[in-house]
Amino acid sequence: MTYLETTIVDQMPPMSLEQRRDTLYSRLDAGFDKIEQAQKSGLDVSRWEEGWQRLLTEYEEICDQIARRPVATASL
Repeated sequence: MTYLETTIVDQMPPMSLEQRRDTLYSRLDAGFDKIEQAQKSGLDVSRWEEGWQRLLTEYEEICDQIARRPVATASL
């Protein structure tokens, strides 16, 4: 990561796991549509698909982290 990228990331407010999951979901959805359109146009989308797969893996990991959280119980 470049110095500029690191600085930008450091200045971003932290995201909850749910916010990160939702952001990744939106990116996956949009990416899928763009890849599909590009394929129909005859473009080579192999690199796009690789990036999409990395996003999918990250999304799955975050979903797993959320699922592993202990369930909070309300006290009566």
